[in-house]
Amino acid sequence: MAKGEMRENECVKAKAKIVKEHKKPVTQPIPNKLILIIILIIVCIGSATIYTINRWEVIKPYFTEVKYVDQPVEVIKWVEHIKMPTEKFIEHLKPSLDPYVAELIAKAVDEYSKEYQLPKKLIMSIIFHESSFDIFARSSANAIGLMQVIPKYHKDKIEKLGIDSKGKLYHIKNNINLGCMVWRTYYDQAKGDLDETFHRYLSKDASEETKNKYKNKILETWARLEFLEFKYENGHGKQKRLEDITTNLKERIRH
Repeated sequence: MAKGEMRENECVKAKAKIVKEHKKPVTQPIPNKLILIIILIIVCIGSATIYTINRWEVIKPYFTEVKYVDQPVEVIKWVEHIKMPTEKFIEHLKPSLDPYVAELIAKAVDEYSKEYQLPKKLIMSIIFHESSFDIFARSSANAIGLMQVIPKYHKDKIEKLGIDSKGKLYHIKNNINLGCMVWRTYYDQAKGDLDETFHRYLSKDASEETKNKYKNKILETWARLEFLEFKYENGHGKQKRLEDITTNLKERIRH
Protein backbone atom coordinates (compact mmCIF):
# COMPACT_ATOMS: atom_id res chain seq x y z
CA MET A 1 0.00 0.00 0.00
CA ALA A 2 1.36 3.40 -0.96
CA LYS A 3 2.29 5.89 1.69
CA GLY A 4 -0.38 8.29 0.44
CA GLU A 5 -3.11 5.74 0.87
CA MET A 6 -1.91 4.84 4.35
CA ARG A 7 -2.04 8.47 5.42
CA GLU A 8 -5.53 8.84 4.00
CA ASN A 9 -6.71 5.77 5.93
CA GLU A 10 -5.17 7.13 9.13
CA CYS A 11 -6.97 10.44 8.62
CA VAL A 12 -10.31 8.68 8.12
CA LYS A 13 -9.80 6.65 11.29
CA ALA A 14 -8.83 9.74 13.25
CA LYS A 15 -11.94 11.61 12.10
CA ALA A 16 -14.13 8.65 12.99
CA LYS A 17 -12.57 8.50 16.44
CA ILE A 18 -13.15 12.23 17.01
CA VAL A 19 -16.81 11.94 15.96
CA LYS A 20 -17.28 8.97 18.24
CA GLU A 21 -15.74 10.80 21.20
CA HIS A 22 -18.01 13.83 20.68
CA LYS A 23 -21.10 11.63 20.78
CA LYS A 24 -20.33 10.49 24.33
CA PRO A 25 -22.08 12.48 27.14
CA VAL A 26 -19.80 14.91 28.80
CA THR A 27 -19.50 14.14 32.50
CA GLN A 28 -18.14 16.67 34.89
CA PRO A 29 -17.29 16.14 38.53
CA ILE A 30 -20.00 17.28 41.05
CA PRO A 31 -18.84 20.25 43.14
CA ASN A 32 -18.25 19.52 46.82
CA LYS A 33 -20.70 22.28 47.88
CA LEU A 34 -23.53 20.68 45.90
CA ILE A 35 -22.81 17.30 47.49
CA LEU A 36 -22.94 18.90 50.94
CA ILE A 37 -26.28 20.61 50.15
CA ILE A 38 -27.81 17.32 48.95
CA ILE A 39 -26.66 15.54 52.13
CA LEU A 40 -28.17 18.28 54.30
CA ILE A 41 -31.50 18.07 52.44
CA ILE A 42 -31.65 14.30 52.92
CA VAL A 43 -30.86 14.63 56.64
CA CYS A 44 -33.56 17.31 57.12
CA ILE A 45 -36.21 15.28 55.29
CA GLY A 46 -35.35 12.22 57.35
CA SER A 47 -35.50 14.13 60.64
CA ALA A 48 -38.81 15.76 59.74
CA THR A 49 -40.32 12.41 58.79
CA ILE A 50 -39.26 10.82 62.08
CA TYR A 51 -40.56 13.83 64.05
CA THR A 52 -43.91 13.74 62.23
CA ILE A 53 -44.33 10.03 62.87
CA ASN A 54 -43.60 10.53 66.57
CA ARG A 55 -45.96 13.54 66.82
CA TRP A 56 -48.80 11.96 64.87
CA GLU A 57 -50.21 10.20 67.89
CA VAL A 58 -50.46 13.58 69.61
CA ILE A 59 -52.10 15.50 66.76
CA LYS A 60 -54.14 12.59 65.39
CA PRO A 61 -57.32 13.45 67.35
CA TYR A 62 -57.48 16.85 65.65
CA PHE A 63 -57.67 15.21 62.25
CA THR A 64 -60.25 12.61 63.22
CA GLU A 65 -63.55 13.01 61.41
CA VAL A 66 -66.25 14.22 63.76
CA LYS A 67 -69.30 11.98 63.78
CA TYR A 68 -72.45 13.37 65.40
CA VAL A 69 -74.35 10.99 67.60
CA ASP A 70 -78.12 10.94 67.30
CA GLN A 71 -79.74 11.86 70.55
CA PRO A 72 -83.18 13.14 71.54
CA VAL A 73 -83.59 16.90 71.55
CA GLU A 74 -85.67 18.17 74.45
CA VAL A 75 -88.24 20.78 73.46
CA ILE A 76 -88.31 22.09 77.01
CA LYS A 77 -84.94 23.44 78.13
CA TRP A 78 -85.48 25.16 81.45
CA VAL A 79 -81.78 25.94 81.78
CA GLU A 80 -80.57 27.63 78.64
CA HIS A 81 -77.10 28.61 77.49
CA ILE A 82 -77.95 30.60 74.40
CA LYS A 83 -75.13 32.26 72.48
CA MET A 84 -77.46 33.88 69.99
CA PRO A 85 -78.60 37.39 71.01
CA THR A 86 -82.27 37.55 71.96
CA GLU A 87 -82.83 40.41 69.47
CA LYS A 88 -81.95 37.99 66.64
CA PHE A 89 -84.83 35.69 67.57
CA ILE A 90 -87.23 38.63 67.64
CA GLU A 91 -85.89 39.93 64.32
CA HIS A 92 -86.50 36.48 62.82
CA LEU A 93 -90.10 36.37 64.07
CA LYS A 94 -90.93 40.02 63.30
CA PRO A 95 -88.52 41.48 60.67
CA SER A 96 -90.54 44.70 60.38
CA LEU A 97 -90.23 45.55 64.09
CA ASP A 98 -88.25 48.69 64.93
CA PRO A 99 -84.77 47.52 66.10
CA TYR A 100 -84.91 49.83 69.12
CA VAL A 101 -88.23 48.31 70.23
CA ALA A 102 -86.84 44.81 69.57
CA GLU A 103 -83.87 45.63 71.80
CA LEU A 104 -86.13 46.81 74.65
CA ILE A 105 -88.27 43.66 74.38
CA ALA A 106 -85.14 41.49 74.28
CA LYS A 107 -83.76 43.06 77.46
CA ALA A 108 -87.06 42.48 79.26
CA VAL A 109 -87.19 38.86 78.05
CA ASP A 110 -83.60 38.31 79.24
CA GLU A 111 -84.35 39.80 82.66
CA TYR A 112 -87.64 38.08 83.43
CA SER A 113 -86.82 34.71 81.89
CA LYS A 114 -84.00 34.57 84.43
CA GLU A 115 -86.15 35.84 87.32
CA TYR A 116 -89.00 33.37 86.73
CA GLN A 117 -86.80 30.53 85.40
CA LEU A 118 -88.61 30.30 82.07
CA PRO A 119 -87.03 29.57 78.66
CA LYS A 120 -86.50 32.72 76.58
CA LYS A 121 -87.70 30.99 73.44
CA LEU A 122 -90.95 30.06 75.19
CA ILE A 123 -91.61 33.68 76.20
CA MET A 124 -90.85 34.97 72.70
CA SER A 125 -93.10 32.33 71.16
CA ILE A 126 -95.97 33.33 73.46
CA ILE A 127 -95.49 37.03 72.66
CA PHE A 128 -95.39 36.28 68.93
CA HIS A 129 -98.71 34.41 68.97
CA GLU A 130 -100.42 36.62 71.54
CA SER A 131 -99.61 40.05 70.10
CA SER A 132 -97.15 39.65 67.20
CA PHE A 133 -94.86 42.01 69.17
CA ASP A 134 -97.43 44.82 69.08
CA ILE A 135 -96.87 46.77 72.30
CA PHE A 136 -100.34 48.35 72.15
CA ALA A 137 -102.27 45.18 71.30
CA ARG A 138 -105.67 44.84 72.95
CA SER A 139 -108.18 42.06 72.39
CA SER A 140 -111.97 42.03 72.53
CA ALA A 141 -111.64 40.27 75.91
CA ASN A 142 -109.56 43.24 77.18
CA ALA A 143 -106.27 41.32 77.08
CA ILE A 144 -103.49 43.91 77.12
CA GLY A 145 -100.02 44.36 75.65
CA LEU A 146 -97.30 42.03 74.42
CA MET A 147 -98.32 39.01 76.51
CA GLN A 148 -102.04 39.78 76.40
CA VAL A 149 -102.71 39.66 80.12
CA ILE A 150 -106.30 40.30 81.29
CA PRO A 151 -106.07 42.72 84.25
CA LYS A 152 -109.29 41.71 86.05
CA TYR A 153 -107.95 38.18 86.64
CA HIS A 154 -104.59 39.31 88.07
CA LYS A 155 -105.26 42.31 90.32
CA ASP A 156 -103.17 40.82 93.15
CA LYS A 157 -100.13 40.41 90.88
CA ILE A 158 -100.53 43.87 89.36
CA GLU A 159 -100.61 45.35 92.88
CA LYS A 160 -97.60 43.28 93.91
CA LEU A 161 -95.60 44.67 90.98
CA GLY A 162 -96.59 48.22 91.84
CA ILE A 163 -98.33 48.89 88.53
CA ASP A 164 -100.68 51.67 89.56
CA SER A 165 -102.50 52.44 86.31
CA LYS A 166 -103.96 50.56 83.37
CA GLY A 167 -101.82 52.52 80.94
CA LYS A 168 -98.63 51.19 82.56
CA LEU A 169 -99.70 47.63 81.71
CA TYR A 170 -98.71 48.42 78.12
CA HIS A 171 -95.16 49.28 79.14
CA ILE A 172 -92.75 46.65 77.82
CA LYS A 173 -91.08 45.72 81.11
CA ASN A 174 -94.31 45.77 83.13
CA ASN A 175 -96.20 43.62 80.62
CA ILE A 176 -93.49 40.98 80.22
CA ASN A 177 -92.87 40.93 83.98
CA LEU A 178 -96.58 40.37 84.64
CA GLY A 179 -96.98 37.85 81.80
CA CYS A 180 -94.04 35.77 83.03
CA MET A 181 -95.34 35.87 86.60
CA VAL A 182 -98.76 34.65 85.44
CA TRP A 183 -97.28 31.89 83.26
CA ARG A 184 -94.97 30.68 86.02
CA THR A 185 -97.84 30.68 88.53
CA TYR A 186 -99.98 28.56 86.20
CA TYR A 187 -97.06 26.21 85.55
CA ASP A 188 -96.48 25.69 89.27
CA GLN A 189 -100.21 25.21 89.92
CA ALA A 190 -100.34 22.64 87.12
CA LYS A 191 -97.34 20.86 88.71
CA GLY A 192 -95.33 21.03 85.51
CA ASP A 193 -98.10 19.90 83.19
CA LEU A 194 -97.51 21.94 80.01
CA ASP A 195 -100.90 21.18 78.48
CA GLU A 196 -102.67 22.42 81.56
CA THR A 197 -100.42 25.49 81.77
CA PHE A 198 -101.11 26.51 78.16
CA HIS A 199 -104.83 25.91 78.62
CA ARG A 200 -104.96 28.09 81.74
CA TYR A 201 -103.03 30.90 80.09
CA LEU A 202 -105.32 30.89 77.06
CA SER A 203 -108.67 30.52 78.84
CA LYS A 204 -110.39 27.95 81.00
CA ASP A 205 -113.52 28.36 78.92
CA ALA A 206 -111.91 27.65 75.52
CA SER A 207 -112.74 24.40 73.73
CA GLU A 208 -110.27 21.52 73.70
CA GLU A 209 -109.67 22.03 69.98
CA THR A 210 -108.90 25.73 70.45
CA LYS A 211 -106.59 24.98 73.38
CA ASN A 212 -104.67 22.36 71.46
CA LYS A 213 -104.26 24.63 68.42
CA TYR A 214 -102.99 27.39 70.68
CA LYS A 215 -100.48 25.11 72.38
CA ASN A 216 -99.24 23.57 69.11
CA LYS A 217 -98.72 26.96 67.44
CA ILE A 218 -96.54 28.13 70.31
CA LEU A 219 -94.54 24.90 70.39
CA GLU A 220 -94.04 25.01 66.62
CA THR A 221 -92.64 28.53 66.91
CA TRP A 222 -90.45 27.36 69.77
CA ALA A 223 -89.12 24.57 67.55
CA ARG A 224 -88.36 27.12 64.81
CA LEU A 225 -86.32 29.16 67.27
CA GLU A 226 -84.45 26.05 68.42
CA PHE A 227 -83.56 25.35 64.78
CA LEU A 228 -82.54 28.98 64.25
CA GLU A 229 -80.28 28.87 67.30
CA PHE A 230 -78.67 25.67 66.04
CA LYS A 231 -77.88 27.25 62.67
CA TYR A 232 -76.48 30.34 64.38
CA GLU A 233 -74.13 28.32 66.59
CA ASN A 234 -73.00 25.81 63.97
CA GLY A 235 -73.10 27.73 60.70
CA HIS A 236 -75.08 26.93 57.57
CA GLY A 237 -72.27 24.73 56.16
CA LYS A 238 -72.05 22.30 59.05
CA GLN A 239 -73.12 18.76 58.22
CA LYS A 240 -75.34 17.73 61.08
CA ARG A 241 -78.63 15.92 61.26
CA LEU A 242 -80.83 19.02 61.08
CA GLU A 243 -83.66 17.10 59.48
CA ASP A 244 -83.65 14.60 62.33
CA ILE A 245 -83.71 17.38 64.92
CA THR A 246 -86.63 19.10 63.24
CA THR A 247 -88.52 15.83 62.87
CA ASN A 248 -87.88 15.03 66.52
CA LEU A 249 -89.27 18.39 67.61
CA LYS A 250 -92.36 18.00 65.42
CA GLU A 251 -93.00 14.53 66.84
CA ARG A 252 -92.86 15.92 70.36
CA ILE A 253 -95.27 18.69 69.41
CA ARG A 254 -97.78 16.19 68.04
CA HIS A 255 -97.69 14.19 71.25
